[in-house]
Amino acid sequence: MFLFGFVFFKVIKRSFFYYL
Repeated sequence: MFLFGFVFFKVIKRSFFYYL
């Protein structure tokens, strides 16, 4: 569960940087 949340957070941060 923790690993899934970590990967999800990485994807969100990546999409956020792409948004900039």
